[in-house]
Amino acid sequence: MTRQLWLVMVGVTLLCACTVSNTGLSVSMDDEPGTGGTGEGPEAGAAGNVMDALGNGGGGSGGAAISGDAAAPDVATLPCVGATGFGKSPGQTCACAGECASGFCVDGVCCEEACGGACRTCASAADKGRCRLAQAGQKDPRNVCVTEAAGTCGTTGQCDGQGGCSKHARGTVCGDAESCQGMTAKGRGSCDGAGTCTPAAPIPCSPFVCGPASCLTRCDSSTDCASGFTCQGGVCEGRRNEGSACTANTQCATNFCVDGVCCNEACGGQCRSCAVAGSRGQCRFVPAGQMADPGECSAMSASTCGRNGACDGQGQCAVYPQGTICAEASCVASQAKAASICNGTGTCVAGTTTSCNPYVCGGAAACLQRCSSDVGCTGANICVLGACGAFPILDIPWKSTPPVINGDIDLAWATASAPQAIEKYVVGTPVNNFGVQFRAFWSPLGLHLLVLVQDAMRVNDSPGQGSFDDDTVEVYIDADGNRGTTLDGANDHHFLFGWRDTEPQNVSLRRIEGVVFGQDQSGNGYGMEITFPWTTLGTTAASGKIFGLDVHVNDDDDGGLRERKVAWFTTQDTSFRDPSSYARVRLTGP
Repeated sequence: MTRQLWLVMVGVTLLCACTVSNTGLSVSMDDEPGTGGTGEGPEAGAAGNVMDALGNGGGGSGGAAISGDAAAPDVATLPCVGATGFGKSPGQTCACAGECASGFCVDGVCCEEACGGACRTCASAADKGRCRLAQAGQKDPRNVCVTEAAGTCGTTGQCDGQGGCSKHARGTVCGDAESCQGMTAKGRGSCDGAGTCTPAAPIPCSPFVCGPASCLTRCDSSTDCASGFTCQGGVCEGRRNEGSACTANTQCATNFCVDGVCCNEACGGQCRSCAVAGSRGQCRFVPAGQMADPGECSAMSASTCGRNGACDGQGQCAVYPQGTICAEASCVASQAKAASICNGTGTCVAGTTTSCNPYVCGGAAACLQRCSSDVGCTGANICVLGACGAFPILDIPWKSTPPVINGDIDLAWATASAPQAIEKYVVGTPVNNFGVQFRAFWSPLGLHLLVLVQDAMRVNDSPGQGSFDDDTVEVYIDADGNRGTTLDGANDHHFLFGWRDTEPQNVSLRRIEGVVFGQDQSGNGYGMEITFPWTTLGTTAASGKIFGLDVHVNDDDDGGLRERKVAWFTTQDTSFRDPSSYARVRLTGP
């Protein structure tokens, strides 16, 4: 029956029972007896809703007034004793299903469903009106979970939080009482937490007897002792069976007390025992991996791969197992030696040795894969841009007379070093009409360079002297050859010589005293002669001296940013900050 039809039927009954008279009496039909009829919920104004259903008006703010001689029949019209209204929402209190819009009154509140079954409730504090699982430890609202005795390991009458009945906790004492079975004591069992009682393991009582429900621990007479034992000062003494605890041979029927138990034989020799679990009283091999008795199989160092102090399960002493490290990995000069490993039969197998050249062997006993300085490289190898290598040294010849720096390339350069191609692109991409090389020699005055550039398009449009975005020659010199990874502020120089410039630039140290250069600007390119005095470089010259040098050339074809940059030695444009990336050159004397 729908709520609306039920209300109509109630209204008809009221009209029949309450005939309006001229006495002037009126009956107010509000949501509850004694209320003002001004409620706003589904319970308020119930009588007014009835009148609305009959088409009689009223009930606008909680109920209609009916004139008549009889009193208001509110209580008689409610669905059950204790009810306070109709059409209540889930979670509101109720006395019967007739009060609830859902038609379900469960656990004292209107519920969204019947909510049957064990450990379900519609009155949870967090979600009233919705059928939810009862919390663990809560008494079952449906009384489906019965309370069984703890000794049964069964249900506790409470919920487990998963919609089921909880069982008595693991470890709860259960089962039959303690008892004796011959010479064995049987203790109480314990619940496993899942409803099953696990019986206790039987306990041998020898040399005492069991009585009345557990093993005796002292004797008053020999009747308290097992067969073959007599009571001596509260202790049962006598010949004991195999497997019985003992301290002397005379205590055992076999006359053998071995490893603290009466044994079937003398059980001599290494890695044999009468106390092996599951075989007490019988002489057996000590299980593999179990330590031998003191004095047997004394342990040796792992470096020998010999005895490790345990037994092998076959009556012999075990050796260190295969894979045991008998010698740690190590570095020997520039070689890395892997760890040596035991082969499982007592032999230490030496690890393989690997040459690290051109790198050294590192702190982790392994070859380095990169270097941060020459220290990470072997022999004559050096570290350049993180890689060790046998990078060649350019020999620069000596001449007693310095060249004339005037832009004319004279015969003095004919006996300089062999031409060195500058062709490693560190900026931009290669083109066919651009090529660079240099030659060098030295004199008592200084270092002399000749740079020849093939370049049909030459540009110098930046303000000042020496710009990276013009056609420019860059010369890097590590005068003391210390190959540091950062500029040292003393002997690391970075010079710039711009095409058609009149003055050199020293970007790093600002020292240009005595540095002169001249240019030949004829033809399809230009040539540049340069002299660097030893005093300006901050060093002295002598045959055999080694220092760092690199020569770069910038190329600008359109007056904007440079299109390309080539280097003689390095492969990255990092020379402006990393002198270790320079080539090594050596002065050869007369």
